[in-house]
Amino acid sequence: MKKCLNLFLFLLISSLISAQSFFNDLNLSNEKQKEIYDLKNPSISLKKGVKIKQLDSLILEYNGSDTTFSGFARRDIFRYDSINNRTIEESYNKYGIGMPWEYGSRLENYYDTNDNLIERAYFEDWNSSNGTFDTRGRYVLSYNNNLLTEFVLSYWDSSSQTWIFDEKGIITYNTSGERLEIISQTNTNGQWEDASKWVYSYNTNNLVSLTELYYMTYGNWEIDSKTDYTYNMNNDLTQELTSEMFNGNWENDYKLDISYPVWGKVMENSDWDFSNWIVSNRLVQYIDAANNLANETYYQNDFATQTLVPSYSHNYVYDDAYPYAVLETTLTEEECRHQLLSYTHERANNNGVLEPYLGGTYYWTDLVSAVSEPLFTSSDSHSVFPNPASDKLTITLENTLDPISVEFYNASGQRVISQQLTDHTLSLGDLPAGFYSYLIRQDGKAYSGKVIVE
Repeated sequence: MKKCLNLFLFLLISSLISAQSFFNDLNLSNEKQKEIYDLKNPSISLKKGVKIKQLDSLILEYNGSDTTFSGFARRDIFRYDSINNRTIEESYNKYGIGMPWEYGSRLENYYDTNDNLIERAYFEDWNSSNGTFDTRGRYVLSYNNNLLTEFVLSYWDSSSQTWIFDEKGIITYNTSGERLEIISQTNTNGQWEDASKWVYSYNTNNLVSLTELYYMTYGNWEIDSKTDYTYNMNNDLTQELTSEMFNGNWENDYKLDISYPVWGKVMENSDWDFSNWIVSNRLVQYIDAANNLANETYYQNDFATQTLVPSYSHNYVYDDAYPYAVLETTLTEEECRHQLLSYTHERANNNGVLEPYLGGTYYWTDLVSAVSEPLFTSSDSHSVFPNPASDKLTITLENTLDPISVEFYNASGQRVISQQLTDHTLSLGDLPAGFYSYLIRQDGKAYSGKVIVE
């Protein structure tokens, strides 16, 4: 499965940011690119297929020169529950050298039998004192013929122990399956009320040519803004031009220009300054021979000099032997056209020079294995705890009496533990800290998963 409707906003941070906001800078993709992709792909139906590699975890570590962030790191763990047709993403943060990993957040995506996303539940602000998340929310999505027709956002109210409906979106289509309207509603005293709507128009090539934004004002829809879309001969988007309604007239607001040189893509945002367009930022992407995003560099306008200066840069390394179709991952195809191996993030210092800031490593499991037994990966079928662990690990299965065999594999795929257990407690000995895969066998069944050793 892969994750759709997944709009990430890359947040730039200053040298005075707090420890928690440091991790906001770890996102891997650009919100605008997701919006552009969505213009041509209104349905979020997913594609099944035989998978060879499975993304299990991503480790990001600070590697810059600012000692304030020495030892800062983040670990994202990805799990795939085939029994309940869901994916689980869990994040752990570390705030310094020698500091423990702290539970950060959890995201669960549920899919129907057609692999359409039907629910997304998020959990944030882990409270270690009571072992629960202080913030919980969820989106519930509905479909007709694999087209998304409704989504409802609700949040968990801990005082009443109930889900509170907050927002709803209603989507309509024409007979060709093209999106016509998205009406956004808010819940007021238990009643759904119209708040805003997007209206879509299309050109002769069935591409979005115009979107119009309306707000409900005193019982009437009033237009607020519109965006015109322009494409080249290859049907690639080349411009978004947004205008605002002011005193009954359309006025320029901002625009996005996109060009496609042979080596990649350039996306440039400009703001209207009453009489001129002022370039505010530019994103330059370099694509390698295998169509992978190899580098992207973001430039911001230095208004003092009226020049674009580099702000940050991302570099990616891939294994081109494994295309996206054979990868089990929650990343989108735009982010992972082939197996991602590593990621580096550079950001500009006070002199405008890009310097190392973050380094990331992707860890994958080979799904083609010698396991002949039925394989269970769901947390509902077994459990291992604590996770993270330090000296020992307790394994819980439905059958608590019969002995089990346990194998541990490090990130390089080397088997580091192979034991028979009768008490279902595994001693980790002197295992180095890191991520490990485990394989448990009992009574003709096999169980697999991931564990962190500290």
